Amino acid sequence: MRILCISSSLSPTSRSESLGRLSVATLIKLGIDAEIISLKGKLPSGFDDSKIYETQGYIELHKLTAAADGLIFASVVFAI
Repeated sequence: MRILCISSSLSPTSRSESLGRLSVATLIKLGIDAEIISLKGKLPSGFDDSKIYETQGYIELHKLTAAADGLIFASVVFAI
C-alpha cells in the first residue's frame, strides 16, 4: 500500500504540513509506504486553469497521485 500526503500550505511554518509529516512518519513506523510532498514551488506563476494540465508540476503531481493507493491532504484551515 502506498499513501501520499499532499501539503497545500505555502507557509514555511505551516502547522498543517507538520501534521502531515507526523502522519507520514506514523504510517512508515507501521510499515506502510508513505511520502509527503509540498506544493511549495510547484505552483506555476500566472495560474491559467486552461493550461495547468500542460505544466510539468501538474504532470508530476498527477503521476504521483495516480500511483497512490490513498491520499492525505494537509490543507490550511482558516477560522474567523
